[in-house]
Amino acid sequence: MSILIVPTQYQTLQEAINAAIPGDEINILPDTTLVENIQIIGKDNISILGLNKTVVLDGATIGGTAALIESNNVTIRGMVFQNFDQGVVIIGNENIMMNVTSKKNDRSGFVIIGNYNQVIESISDKNGSVGIDLSGNYNQVIATRLDSNQRGVTATSGEVIGNIFYKNIFINNFEFGARIASTNADKCVFIENTINGSQYGLLINFGSVAVIANYFNNINNTSLSYKDNNGLILENTFVMSNVGMYLEICNSLVASNTTQTGKFIGINVSGNDNVVIRNITLSYEGTGLLVNGCSNIICNNISQNNGENKIISGDCNIENCNC
Repeated sequence: MSILIVPTQYQTLQEAINAAIPGDEINILPDTTLVENIQIIGKDNISILGLNKTVVLDGATIGGTAALIESNNVTIRGMVFQNFDQGVVIIGNENIMMNVTSKKNDRSGFVIIGNYNQVIESISDKNGSVGIDLSGNYNQVIATRLDSNQRGVTATSGEVIGNIFYKNIFINNFEFGARIASTNADKCVFIENTINGSQYGLLINFGSVAVIANYFNNINNTSLSYKDNNGLILENTFVMSNVGMYLEICNSLVASNTTQTGKFIGINVSGNDNVVIRNITLSYEGTGLLVNGCSNIICNNISQNNGENKIISGDCNIENCNC
């Protein structure tokens, strides 16, 4: 393994990338600002490390894509990509972005098209279109802040299977925190995320998705909209949204969620063969719990201080069972 130094040994980062071979590490010295677009193509198993967070790639005068990665097992750590048309584009597998900031780009902060990639402890901030645009399988976004983008996360095309979003903060993204809308989406997981200050929180249009232990706060419209089957919606908290959960679902479990303080409906379940148990709805001006469908099991829910605490309609529903 060799260590290549920018800007002393190599004046530009692209020169160092071109010279790197598998196993090499490129170090960028502190307080370095680079004005260039980089392409990491056919350069598997290399690392690019900014030696502190003052390492910046700035595209204000050149635009384009900050970093194009068409390689596998590339690690980028401790860098800022800013003022490009779009930030980091990953067309490869098993790459890691750690402590990377992508901000103030005209379009996307990160674009992920490959599989088994990770974005960890990073920031996507004030990008014109979306914080992370995802089309791929088994990627992970962990402990990352998506702040003040037009949209937080979008997954609208291609296969979107088995992706995990864990302990992220979605804050003040204008349209929504995250949206899964690809017709080939399935088995994604949102767990222990915070979604705050958007028009909509989490929108699930397709695929079975697990939504577990997330915290939604100050959502102007609907915190969780879910429109497919076989979902797991468990132990989430919804505070101050017009609609806590709007669920058009079948064969799903909705359990141990808390919705509190809103204008219209705390929990709205429309569909068949669902289990709706141990949920709490408090202080909605409209309805606390609304279930419309057939063969649903509805029990041990608490609905208090709402305009209408509970409305159940449909055939063969089972209420207040010992479950």
